[in-house]
Amino acid sequence: SSFEDCSSLKTLTLSNALASVGAYAFRRCTALESVSLPNSVTRMGEGAFEECTGLKTLNLSTGLTRLEDFAFYRCSMLYPLNLPENLTEIGRYTFAECTALSSVTIPKSVTIIGASAFENCSFLAVAIIPNTTQFIYPTAFHGAPVSIYGYTGTYAEQFARENSIPFTSYGSVYNVTFSADIYNATVDNISIKTPSGTLVPPTTVQNDESLTITITAPDGFIIDHITINGELFTNGTTYRVNNRDVNIFASYKRREETTTSATTPPPPDTTPAPVTTRLPDVTTVTVDPGKTPVNDDSYVTVDSDLEGVGGKNVRIIAQRGDFTGSAVVRLTNTPAASEAAQRAAEKIAGKGTMYYYGFDISLLDENGREDPGIMSGGAITFQVPVPVILEPYMDSISVYHVSGSTPEPISSSIVEDQDGTKRVQFDASSFSPYMFVAEPDEESVDPEDEEETVNIDEDSNDGNNTDDRDDTDNGAGSDNGNNAAPVTIIDDNGNDPEIIISREETTKPAAGGTSGGSKPVSGNTGGGVRLNPGTGALLFIGIPAASLGCALLVRRKRKEKRVRTKNDIK
Repeated sequence: SSFEDCSSLKTLTLSNALASVGAYAFRRCTALESVSLPNSVTRMGEGAFEECTGLKTLNLSTGLTRLEDFAFYRCSMLYPLNLPENLTEIGRYTFAECTALSSVTIPKSVTIIGASAFENCSFLAVAIIPNTTQFIYPTAFHGAPVSIYGYTGTYAEQFARENSIPFTSYGSVYNVTFSADIYNATVDNISIKTPSGTLVPPTTVQNDESLTITITAPDGFIIDHITINGELFTNGTTYRVNNRDVNIFASYKRREETTTSATTPPPPDTTPAPVTTRLPDVTTVTVDPGKTPVNDDSYVTVDSDLEGVGGKNVRIIAQRGDFTGSAVVRLTNTPAASEAAQRAAEKIAGKGTMYYYGFDISLLDENGREDPGIMSGGAITFQVPVPVILEPYMDSISVYHVSGSTPEPISSSIVEDQDGTKRVQFDASSFSPYMFVAEPDEESVDPEDEEETVNIDEDSNDGNNTDDRDDTDNGAGSDNGNNAAPVTIIDDNGNDPEIIISREETTKPAAGGTSGGSKPVSGNTGGGVRLNPGTGALLFIGIPAASLGCALLVRRKRKEKRVRTKNDIK
């Protein structure tokens, strides 16, 4: 606070060797009109120019990566605002109550906009937010009459929608991902340069954008081939985005180690080198330490034992955040995660068919103890193989974070490996249950799933088991809702499921009830799940117990139901 409250200071000349500006260094220098920070400045302390109410012109150092909290708070004459391209984060209240600001363009390098960063900027009408911004605090534009301009499908659009802020789209953006067939190839092995800067996958780009892509090999390996969206790509050349995601894949092979003799060269080795395309079960990603110091050998690994994914491994392809040390991210099917996913699925279920797959993500320290505090802020990007039960409905898969009373949808995409493996890619910023949900069109549902089979013992059927029955039949011969015969869903292999749900009297609407539009009714009484009188039954497909994968089917009410005997099932 060397010059704090110097109310007569009008001009400021700073040395080109200056490395930092201290906290509150020029606070309340109310006569100061212009500030130009040399590019040597890499750090500016909290509140450095707070309440410089006469400040009109600001040129920031290109060496700054973060604007600290309250840095230009209540600089009420500041306009225009030009932010440097290397900036990655805007702190809390940085430009709050800068009432002369009418527009702001956030650089592509900025990933985080802090709480109340532009709060009460009463004249701020336009905020242009790039497709690379990953998180904006809900209060960032509180009290400002702002409209957000950005790209469809980006976090900027999501933020505007969630906070009831007008959004204008410049068009669509496309996902850029990088994967490889060896575990130690990470985003450190790829460089993507555009006319406006360098990108680190996973990220998004605009249509027609030029990407100069260069891939390197980890120690002991050489590049065998590179593909983009399944087509061969020449390393170090330019790829132009053409209305689709950019899935970059690198295949490596081991560098052959040979020795030679000064007198007699060794005979050539004619044994073909082994070739493998399966990734290991543990993927290692070097931690970007960010603001928190970590040891050079710190790393994050993923440990997965997810069932029902065809034996494929889970990948971490990128992480953003501050880690205090080495960590293990564990993905597993647990009863608690499955139960949480079931409750969440019931909340969001509509009238059609819904399938879901629940699992848990937890963060462990290097001693194996669960400790979400190892990571502060940011997110981890996963690629999880599409569960077998969701493969037929891949185009309708979405991802939900199951936390609190309402499931939270998460942006996701489907990517494909060189070997054809389909994966769900998504960012996880907290450690708790998640679920994949597929809601296919009715036309795409397997007709076999539409049949309910009532198992009736022929030896005691009283001759009443061969006629088709109408669900709405309330006349003579109906069961009046008291038939407790188990309803069984036959799986794709013709096997009986492991979960049998009993039909109860609640399967028929009460007198005067409605027959449509109501949510599925959950509730476990008598060992069964209640059926919704309006939309049909809430049923579960039986899956081998070890898989713990679940499918939630919300059935439309059908007029007819086929009744089979045990011999029919055979």
